[in-house]
This record gives sequence, C-alpha cells and structure tokens, in this order.
Amino acid sequence: PTASSAIIYDGERGRIFCVNQDSDTISAVDPVALEKTGELAVYKNPEALALAPDGKLWVLHKDDYAIAIVNPDTMTVERGFRLPYASQPVGLVMSPTGDAAYVTLMAVGKLLKLDPMTGDVLAQADVGPSPRGVSVSADGAQVFVTRFVSQVTGGEVAVVDAATLAVKNRYQLAPDTTTLDTDQKGRGLPNFLFSVGLTPDGREGWVTGKKDNIFRGLKRDGLNLTQDNTVRPMVSVLNLAETTESLTNRIALDDRDLPTYVEFSPLGDYA
Repeated sequence: PTASSAIIYDGERGRIFCVNQDSDTISAVDPVALEKTGELAVYKNPEALALAPDGKLWVLHKDDYAIAIVNPDTMTVERGFRLPYASQPVGLVMSPTGDAAYVTLMAVGKLLKLDPMTGDVLAQADVGPSPRGVSVSADGAQVFVTRFVSQVTGGEVAVVDAATLAVKNRYQLAPDTTTLDTDQKGRGLPNFLFSVGLTPDGREGWVTGKKDNIFRGLKRDGLNLTQDNTVRPMVSVLNLAETTESLTNRIALDDRDLPTYVEFSPLGDYA
C-alpha cells in the first residue's frame, strides 16, 4: 500500500526526499551518511511528495495549489501544473498499480484522480469537508481519505472505490466518553486525522490524530481542564475486514507531539 507523506525514500537512487515548508524547498538526503546532498527551491508551502511511475518526483503545494514535477537526478523543476484555484491541496499519493495519482483538496472537500504521466484530471469525487490524508490499498482498488476536522459526532475516514470514485464506506471514530482522565490517558473526540497507514497484509489501517476532551470543563462535568486532559495524541486502528474501528486497540501517545504518519516494516511487525 501507499500513503501521502512529506518524506519518502527513493530506493532506486538511494535517497530520501523531504519537504521544507518554512523555506519553500525540498531536500535530498543520503540515508547512509545522513547528510543533505541537495536542496531545491519549489513553489509556496510544499506539503507532500510522491514518485511517479516514470521516476519523476511530484511535489504538492498547498498555498500555490500546484504540483511541481522534479527530476530527482538533476534536482531541477522540469514543469508544473495548477490544481483548482485556492483548493488547498494537502494529500498526494501514487497508486501501487501505477495507473493514477490521488490528491485531496481540503478547502473544497474533493478527491482528484490524476493521470500519473500527464497530470490531467481523470475524475473527481465529493468526499466531505476538510479531506487531508490519502492512502491506497496494495491492489489499487481502494482509496482511504481522512477528514481532518471532526464533527461533534466523531472522526471520519472515507473509503473510495478507485475505479468509480464512489464513496463505499465511512469509518466513524467514536468519541471516547468512558476512559478515566489521568496523566497518561483520557476522554476525547477524535480530531485532526492526518493520515491512514495500511498494514502490508491489508487487515488494518492505523489513523493518526488526537482526542479533544470536549467532555471535561466546569460547565460540562464540573472538572477543570488540565495540561494532561485537554488534548491527547492518539492512533485509531481500523479493522478493514469488518469495516469497523477496533476501539479496544486505540493507542494513547502520552505527552507527545501531534502524530502525522504511520509507516510499517515490510513484514508488518513494527509500526
């Protein structure tokens, strides 16, 4: 499976590429020496990277609503093309089958399917408000899209059929109202869902985000909000076979920054 990310590994060239949002550049890094081998100025606010089937590096830009096509051998921008005006594209992924690229447009609630060679729009789908993360199953048949900003009813991950771009299912990440608020865990509403990491065996999807404790407060349950019980980083686990969330397998990340991506080892025994 593949997933949108701000950092990728190019096995053919033995290079890591990453975006530098604050400086509007991308960098190439030697993964053995851990040294930067190059840096290239691109467009405004690069968000995600993907390697196309022809070996070119696609760089997605949120503020410039554009994609730059980079030659990774020469570290030059060969061309670029625009996406819909002010659409805030944030997620970019190539299908493992090499027949499509997918882009999430957060401002307009759409998923685009692009030709991976030309960048032409092949189809588009309305997936709901604030779509962000986008991942594709190993067979290229299913596209998983996270809703970045939740409703009060819970977080949401949409599953889109790659062939028709119809929404097949929506995973509902239920609010946690029962966990005891402590310095290590707590209640909360799943929110800021960044991405879905799909396991190699296709059985699970790990969703990164946080829980906002909207159930605590002097006007809610009579308890003060505290440093430990306002927000809580978390990972939700989707059971893809049963198309439900495995609530008992939710992971609380104690006192950590916002989790954004999950990458699995080739055997799926480490995340």
